[in-house]
This record gives sequence, C-alpha cells and structure tokens, in this order.
Amino acid sequence: MSKLPKYRAAIIGCGQIGVLYSKPHLWSGVLTHAHAYQHEKRTELVAVVDVDPKKAKHAARLWKTKAYSNLSRMLDNEKVDILSVCVPDQAHEAVLEACLDYNLKAVFCEKPLTTDTVSAQRIISRYTQSRILLGVNFSRRWNPRIRRLSQEIKAGKYGQWINAWGVYTKGILHNGSHMVDLMRFLIGEISSVKALSGKADWKAADPAVDAYLHFKDNKTAFLLAGDERRFSIFELEMLFSKARVSLKDFCEDLTIEKVIADPALKGYKVLKSAGSQKTDLSQNILLAIGNLVDALEGKGRLLCPGTDALKTQAVCQRVLNDYKNNFLAP
Repeated sequence: MSKLPKYRAAIIGCGQIGVLYSKPHLWSGVLTHAHAYQHEKRTELVAVVDVDPKKAKHAARLWKTKAYSNLSRMLDNEKVDILSVCVPDQAHEAVLEACLDYNLKAVFCEKPLTTDTVSAQRIISRYTQSRILLGVNFSRRWNPRIRRLSQEIKAGKYGQWINAWGVYTKGILHNGSHMVDLMRFLIGEISSVKALSGKADWKAADPAVDAYLHFKDNKTAFLLAGDERRFSIFELEMLFSKARVSLKDFCEDLTIEKVIADPALKGYKVLKSAGSQKTDLSQNILLAIGNLVDALEGKGRLLCPGTDALKTQAVCQRVLNDYKNNFLAP
C-alpha cells in the first residue's frame, strides 16, 4: 500500500521556539516547531528561513533540511503547504502579508498575531478571503489536562467563582497575552479592563502591566506583572467556593486544595491539599501541529484560529492603551 503524501512544512525564524529549544537526537520534549514537524507523521520539514544565513544553515544542519535567508526565494523554490512564523513580534505582519502571495494551505504563527489589532484584523480578513487556515500558538489550549480543567470549571466541579490572579513577565502583548488567553479559556470572556500600574521589564513599547479584569458574567481577576529583568514567572491562582486551583511553574504543575472544616478552630474553614499533577507541556506544540493538520483534513476545528487569538490581543491592547493613557500621558 502506497504512503499518503505528507504536508510540506517550513519555518521562518531560526530562534529558540522555532528550532533551538529542543534537539532531534535528545528527548527533552517537543519544544520547537521543527521538532513537532519531525514527529507529526503527516508532515515533513522541507526548509528553514532566517535573515541571518548562519542561523539558517545551523538550523538546517540540526534538522536535516534546506536553509534560506529570504522567505520569497524559499517559497518560490519549495512547494510549501504549512509555514510556521517564529520571527520577532514586530516582523509578524510583513511575513504574514508576504505569505498571501503563495498557495499555502495553512500558517501557524507565534503570538501575538501582529503588534496592533487593526493590522491583525486586516490579516485575518485577507486569510479568510484566500482560504488559508491561520492558527496562533497560544500553546496551553492544546494541553489535555488544561482542556479538562476548563471543562471542570464550566461544570461547577470547584464551586462558585470567587477571584483569581495571574502573574506574568515580559510584556503585556508578548507574554501577558498568554495569561489573558489562558484566563479567557478557563474563566470566560473579558468585558472591561483597568490598568493599575506597569513597568518596562522587556521593551518600552510592550511594558508588563498590572490590571483589573471584569468578565461578562461578573467574575473578576487580576493581572500581576513580575519583572523579566529579575526572573521569569507564569502562574495562575483561582479561588472557588470549594477549592483553590493553582497552575504553577508556567502551568507545568496543577495543584488542587479543597475547602475543609478547620480541625483546630470550630466554625472556620481552611484549604487542604488534594494533590498535585503534572500537565506535561512538552507535547503542546506537537498537539497543535496535529490539530492544524486535522483541521486541514476536515477532522476537527482549529483550537486557536486567528479570529479567537484576536479577541485575546484586543484585551491586551485595551490594557496597554489604558496604561499609556493614565500613567504615561504627559
């Protein structure tokens, strides 16, 4: 029986998330787009692109593929079905625009889609018109345990909502968008925001902002900014009437503490650990590429399309605008 042809994939941007976080000969999880295309049985990595020829050649040797330093030249020479966009945030728009001139089936872009919502909306509209599938890598959406947690929360397993706070670093758009998307995924849609303070812990144009979030069903939560210059952190704490649910260590650890009667003080209630679980984030990108191919084949919907990622980006932009207007205005 003949083998089915594989989807031909390429990556632009030969940095950490694109090619370097994991290596083909070492098993430390599938942490890069390159590794995911290697492991997904329906794809093959046919080329990598970087404006730095040395980076491109290094990545090509590492993943045994072809190197290019120009995107258009690569797309002219290689028949590419899927392109991963792993360039710096400010370069996303130009790359996404350039891809529209080619007969691609899908583009999988690192977050945020672009650096402003106006250009993101324009990109999404053009991709819809061109019938090119557009996905954005808010990676935790593909994690099976976090997906189950979303279902548990919606089913009321942990009781009524009380409050939450998420701590992040490295800019409200760059990494804060991961936290906002996780909150949207687990808690619900955000109706209003209020910036409380902030700091340029990464880039002046993308500060890390503390903010109050109000959700459409009257739930509340807080974004708390750490400082990337000191250390990286990404944690979410959620309080319910029956439990505290904690996602620690970049969401690698899920801890549940249940409400019990205080064994020492009558009439009081306290929290007691009900166990901790590993979520195994090492498979997220592999699951995302598998979901992308499934969507191409009509076997399911894309779990984070550009249209949904735009909702997350719009919330982050509102937080950023409120911070600029109230804290940076002359």
